[in-house]
Amino acid sequence: MDESTNHEGEKKVVEEIEKKPTILNRSSLIIVVVGLVMLVLGMFLGYYGRPLMGPEAMIAKKTATAQAIAVQTQVVANKQIMDYLSGKLQHFQGDPNAPVTIIEFSDFQ
Repeated sequence: MDESTNHEGEKKVVEEIEKKPTILNRSSLIIVVVGLVMLVLGMFLGYYGRPLMGPEAMIAKKTATAQAIAVQTQVVANKQIMDYLSGKLQHFQGDPNAPVTIIEFSDFQ
């Protein structure tokens, strides 16, 4: 009689366990939450961080530096041309230190 009650008791415990919904244990839940947080953080950093630190940003910095050098070179070249031409001019009007200089090239024939 003890064995039959013992088997029946085990069967009842097994049936009760099978009837209960499966609950995630605490460590499984923590792993899922940490995974989701890392996924969201990675997406956020990828979307907002790539333009600031990605290859496009590096190319833009190099291009900006190259453009600044080109502008500086052009300014120096323009100044050299203006110094050369203003020394060769025979007639001029206005302030020689004016911010804008207009030079007219023409053929009097």
